[in-house]
Amino acid sequence: MITFDDGFYGVYKYVPSLLEKYDMKCLVSVVGEFMDRQDKLTYRTRCSYMNTNEVRELAKNKRVEIAHHSYNFHHIQDGRRGVKIKKDETNDKYTQVFKEDTQKLTSKLNGLGVKVKTYCYPYGEFCRESERVLKGLNYQMTMTCVEKVNYLENKNSLFLLGRINRSANYQNITNLINKACNKMVVIWKEFLNILQLKTAVLKVC
Repeated sequence: MITFDDGFYGVYKYVPSLLEKYDMKCLVSVVGEFMDRQDKLTYRTRCSYMNTNEVRELAKNKRVEIAHHSYNFHHIQDGRRGVKIKKDETNDKYTQVFKEDTQKLTSKLNGLGVKVKTYCYPYGEFCRESERVLKGLNYQMTMTCVEKVNYLENKNSLFLLGRINRSANYQNITNLINKACNKMVVIWKEFLNILQLKTAVLKVC
């Protein structure tokens, strides 16, 4: 699965044709604050975000799933990193603040005809309380930035998924591909070990 965070304009401009060319699908997580800010701008830069109409248009592409990336939590400020609970914050206060932020973007996307079921945590930061809130809001999948191998056994395995991250400092895609290949080697080794174990058990039985 390929994911694109933050909702950059470059995803809208370049990704659909690449998905078609290589017969692939992807997930694009957007930030409500960034969309609203871009709606007010009349110019583009290299790091511009998609505006509301562009997110609406991209969502119509059957190869793209739009995901939640918070409305206004893509910041590190006032003692909070992403959606993570503050040290001096009560569970009740956090639940209220996080739920309001989540529902604000959810309502905006619903108005575009987009039904979101995946939440990608800003900066990959999460907490026990954020997972509880999202499950209560019937989200089906959450994603972190923890680099790990995911093992999917049932629907509960779709929460706190890890991802292989592309650093903004990489000059090309080669490093990301190498990281992905190294992870695949780990997966195959573990898979082969499981097969050997099962074979040994069968022989004994």
